[in-house]
Amino acid sequence: MRALCWIIFVCAFILGALASLRVEVPQFVDKAQLASLEVAHVPAWDFYILAMFLGIGSLVILKMQDRVNEPVRQQAEETEEIFDEDHSPVRLLTKINETLAGLDKDETHLSTIEAVQRICLELSYQRQAYMRAYGLAGFAAFFEPFSHGERYLNRSWSTLVDRCPEESLKSLNRARNYFQKALDAARGEA
Repeated sequence: MRALCWIIFVCAFILGALASLRVEVPQFVDKAQLASLEVAHVPAWDFYILAMFLGIGSLVILKMQDRVNEPVRQQAEETEEIFDEDHSPVRLLTKINETLAGLDKDETHLSTIEAVQRICLELSYQRQAYMRAYGLAGFAAFFEPFSHGERYLNRSWSTLVDRCPEESLKSLNRARNYFQKALDAARGEA
């Protein structure tokens, strides 16, 4: 649409310039005057005015489009401000995996699980920016296993609070596997 408006704008002003150069012979000129080239130059005002209106109209449409697209442009700029290197999915998923790697396979610590949950929240808050940056398919490739890992992490926390450490460990190991899959997928899409 924008390109079409620019084409109309340029064509209208070219046609307007050509119309202003066009000579119309008035009806009251006799052949003797015409032969002696004493005919005054009369531009084609109707074509000129039409061309100018088309040109100005296309500029108005362009300005209206700029106003409509301004919120989208601002949102894209905000996305760039939010999604920086510290909030990249690869970095956050690496941080999750490193935190979980600090736990031995046979133990679960409530404080460590809660620290990982905070990182998961940080990653979840950025999901809109990730969708715009990676596209829907790229986003889904790492966010689906991340969601499964987060669910098993919450289950691990819940069972640990309920004093079922064996079940908590099973859920934590499943969460580790899903977080590793999410990290691998994020590295493949980045």
